[in-house]
Amino acid sequence: RQLIEHGGDVVGLGDDHLLQVIGWATCWDGTDDDRHRAIVELLISRGARHHIFSAIAVDSADEVRRIVAANPSALSQRMSRHENHQTSLQFAVRKSRPAMVSLLMQLGADPLTADGFGMPVAGYAGSPDVDRPVMAAIGALSRAEVVSADRGKRPIRAVSMDLIACLALEDWATAARLVGDDPALVATSGALHLAAKRGDAAAVRWLVDRGADPNGRWAHWDAMVTPLHLAAWQGHAEVVRLLLGAGGDPTIRDSKHDGDARGWATHAGHGEIVTILDATS
Repeated sequence: RQLIEHGGDVVGLGDDHLLQVIGWATCWDGTDDDRHRAIVELLISRGARHHIFSAIAVDSADEVRRIVAANPSALSQRMSRHENHQTSLQFAVRKSRPAMVSLLMQLGADPLTADGFGMPVAGYAGSPDVDRPVMAAIGALSRAEVVSADRGKRPIRAVSMDLIACLALEDWATAARLVGDDPALVATSGALHLAAKRGDAAAVRWLVDRGADPNGRWAHWDAMVTPLHLAAWQGHAEVVRLLLGAGGDPTIRDSKHDGDARGWATHAGHGEIVTILDATS
């Protein structure tokens, strides 16, 4: 308030994260509290306006609709390089805003969008349900491909997101068809890693039962990690136990931070996971 009263710019165009002042008050971790909400109200009262990311962060459906109505390309707008060029849909999933995910899908967001590293929407989910409308849209495409393949008497042409979506939807029959035509999907798609990160115990069990390697390395952005790293980081105790029971090695270190699963759990503040991992040593 003091800065504004002395001429501070409430918009703040040109910052390196492309978020403006209102984005710094809404888009970071730890900004979901009364102090930050009061700052947003003050900024808006002095002339600032929401952009697509700040509107998603504060769960404002009206603002999201207004922004997209005025500029439909806002649905495909990307964050800065510091955030891996996430789209609005990926940001809503990362912020765990299921209502915003549903709204963005209704407004026409692309369920197959990827960030600057090629990471799909599912890569930003830390729980099984936050991106369900996205998985439903991809699952419908996957089932249509199965129908097309059957009609053409050809193998199914599936990619990793087809399998991940079917598992997220518990569409076991379609998942089995995909893997039946392309067994490599289990080993190379990163499906076990993303299921572990999402805390999807049923999907993890399904994949392990079909030979997915609990110690396989996969590129999670710029670090090669195991499924156990991701489950530990997100605090998914059931999945951690499943992976350990399937032979997951908690001593494997990632390629960027040189951290094992315990280190990832410790960094994220998940004491229960640390206890589980300590019990295996």
